[in-house]
Amino acid sequence: NIDRLIDGAGNAALIAIEHANTPPELALLVSCVGRRLVLRQLAEEELEEVQDQLNAGLQIGFYS
Repeated sequence: NIDRLIDGAGNAALIAIEHANTPPELALLVSCVGRRLVLRQLAEEELEEVQDQLNAGLQIGFYS
């Protein structure tokens, strides 16, 4: 469901941070355009969840 998609993105960001030796300075976010179609405007919530977890100085991304 949609909530699990958003939570999963946040959890993936947490896992990435746990395996890093230093806090991220750059985050490259790549997502499937299918997720964007399913989430519609809630895709912004997914992005915010990831941004809150990563707290990287620069974040860029795209849909594949």
